Amino acid sequence: YPGAKTTAETGNTRFDYGEIIPEISYGPLSVKYSITYTQDYFGNNSDTLGIGTNKHSRGSGYLDVSWHQPLGQGWSADAHYGHQRIKNFSDANFQDVSFAVNKELPYNLLGSLSYSKAWDKDDYYKQYSNGNPN
Repeated sequence: YPGAKTTAETGNTRFDYGEIIPEISYGPLSVKYSITYTQDYFGNNSDTLGIGTNKHSRGSGYLDVSWHQPLGQGWSADAHYGHQRIKNFSDANFQDVSFAVNKELPYNLLGSLSYSKAWDKDDYYKQYSNGNPN
C-alpha cells in the first residue's frame, strides 16, 4: 500500500507497509503466510494503538489457508481460514473464515453466494478506532 495514509483526529497514520508472501499449493488447497518486513504493519504501533512506548509491528503475519474445488457444470466451492498476528499487539490479532458457492454465468460473469465472519479476542475491534468513521 505505497503512500497510503489517513488524516484523522488522532493525527496522521501511515498504512503503507511491505510484506513477503510465500505460498504452497497442492490441488485445491493453498497455504500462504504474509510477513511484514517494514517497521509497522498497516500503521500499527504504540502511537496509533495507544499501547506501550515506541513499539512497532514489524514481523506481523497473516496465515491464509484456502480451498477451491470445482464441482462440475460451472459450479465451484471455496473455503478460507485466516489468522492475523500483530507483533507486540496481541489484543489486535484476529481470525476470519469464509465459505462460498460459485456459478459461472454467461458473458464471462460469475455469481457467488458467500458467508464470512471475523472475530478477535475480547471484541478489541469494537473498542478501537483510528479516527475514521465506521
